[in-house]
Amino acid sequence: MHYKDYLKDSSNCIIMNNRHVIQAHDSVLNTEWTPPDRPYSQNELKDMEMVFKRHLQLSDISVHHPECGHSYLIKKNGLRYKKILEDPNDIGNCSMCWKLSRTPKGLKEKVWEFIELNKPEDRRRTFFHFSVFKIFYTWLYDETYASRDSFH
Repeated sequence: MHYKDYLKDSSNCIIMNNRHVIQAHDSVLNTEWTPPDRPYSQNELKDMEMVFKRHLQLSDISVHHPECGHSYLIKKNGLRYKKILEDPNDIGNCSMCWKLSRTPKGLKEKVWEFIELNKPEDRRRTFFHFSVFKIFYTWLYDETYASRDSFH
């Protein structure tokens, strides 16, 4: 299943609180990599990233949690965003640790792979890195799993 199909096809998903409640096998983490059919310029990739960030309402503020080592962009205008604007030292609890605790056991290994691939670095944009970015942030902010039976 491609990422675009995931956004368009919600026939096997339940929508609860504006979130897709899905089974683990329908997770965006199971997306197979498909190379692009044409080259993308740096400007195109930058624009695609901006559109995706706007879709998920991601800010440009990145938080780093020294206790666990996780770094990620926070959502714009959310509670954490407002707290950080008031006090940059108050970053709260780690959203990635929380999300990992609610991710089905069978997907956790894939999450760790995407965490490694999504580390922020100064690098030339590629379609692959953009795809990893989309999958990672869709998992972090847009997926809710239907069953809590297989967590931990």
